[in-house]
Amino acid sequence: MLRAVAGQVDAGFGGDEIGQVIQRIDKLTPGEVVSSRFTVQHDGKPAELEIQIFLDRPKRPELFFFAPKRLHRAIASCGDDLQHLLRQRRRERKALEGPGE
Repeated sequence: MLRAVAGQVDAGFGGDEIGQVIQRIDKLTPGEVVSSRFTVQHDGKPAELEIQIFLDRPKRPELFFFAPKRLHRAIASCGDDLQHLLRQRRRERKALEGPGE
């Protein structure tokens, strides 16, 4: 998901910033919330991107994105695309398993 978000900005959120977010996720304990802010370029204009990370269960972080409306819509569409892909893969896996397995 973070790579998809990086694809929605022109600059300011790439490999290094993704690494920072992942490091923060790795240090979280269940129930903890952390936030990271980045100044990015979107549609040729500076914008603030905030990512809040909540660790509900071990290895299951929830990410919340806060940004100006146009950037937020672009990020939300990445999430929709990701959810669609995950549903499709689950259906394919079930079809391969066959009935009763």
